[in-house]
Amino acid sequence: MELQDENSGWQTIKSWTSSGGTSVSSSKKYYVSRNNTYRVVGTVSIYDNSGNLVETAKAYSNEISY
Repeated sequence: MELQDENSGWQTIKSWTSSGGTSVSSSKKYYVSRNNTYRVVGTVSIYDNSGNLVETAKAYSNEISY
């Protein structure tokens, strides 16, 4: 997961990783500055039994101004 800010042209300012199992959840805190717009990007990569990348998908949250 990535936290991005618009002031940097949607650059990642913080990232977290999780792996393993058939489902992954993450709950993290990161304190942000005022007068900016943020979004969260989730990326999922799927690999086959041989470790080859099969598919990658991204999802973007709504943009939140603070």
